[in-house]
Amino acid sequence: MLRFVAGVDVAAATFTNKVEQLKLQILTDGAKPGRLESIGEDVSRLPDFVFEDSQRQESADFCLSHRLRRATPEQLNRAHASLANQMKNRRQRPSSFIEIDLGDRIPTSGYISLGEGGEQVYVEEYRQRVEAKVLEIVENHPTIAATRNGEAVTDLQLVGLERILRQELGGPNVQLSESNIRKAFNLKVNSLLSFLPKLFEIEALPDDRDVVRPNFEDFIAQRQFNSHQIHFLRAVQNVFLKKRRLEVPDLYEAPLDRFGEDAVERWLTQVEVDELIEFTEKLAA
Repeated sequence: MLRFVAGVDVAAATFTNKVEQLKLQILTDGAKPGRLESIGEDVSRLPDFVFEDSQRQESADFCLSHRLRRATPEQLNRAHASLANQMKNRRQRPSSFIEIDLGDRIPTSGYISLGEGGEQVYVEEYRQRVEAKVLEIVENHPTIAATRNGEAVTDLQLVGLERILRQELGGPNVQLSESNIRKAFNLKVNSLLSFLPKLFEIEALPDDRDVVRPNFEDFIAQRQFNSHQIHFLRAVQNVFLKKRRLEVPDLYEAPLDRFGEDAVERWLTQVEVDELIEFTEKLAA
């Protein structure tokens, strides 16, 4: 509603609200990844002149570093004072689409096409195929067993489960994808991991984004990257989440080419590129 109030800088007020919420989180239950990421994304989209301003660069670098999760109220106050009035200058997100978290009303009748020009399967039969195959996979899978027993599972175990699901359900007889899940089950999911709890009575598993993002944060935190490098790596993370893999040529293609043709050479050494590719290979599903 702030956009309808005269004289209010909506972008600055929104950033202020996020910073105040982070203060409360740190003082109570600890900083939440979603709030840290939201603030980091806002700052990463600020124009270059903000990062080149000596009076603002320290706050911008701070918001893009792992130090943000343990920030003091004084540090957050300084960041807010330096950056809030620049939020109106943020770059637009690469995608022009707006995601609205509303349930899709898609009829679950008709046919599912298994590949371009492939077999046409009636929706009900397709659902039965999927359920039978998923049951076969999860029946004795150790990660599912650990989850059902209330045991903690590692990110690598979850990545391994997602990888198996994609391999086993990607065959010609099923070809399960997020798109086909929406068509056949009237469900909108971001990964096969998030599909399992909706299909069976399995305790909720983290979405692949919840697995990838904290690991990217740790990868960044373990190295002395500057604000430009962190800005670039956050964009790399989004590419990886979309493609679920990362190869060296991807670093030079859209949307990363907006950073410049020589961005990789300017901001990453060959050793750091090799470490990045090796890191993403472990997370690739």
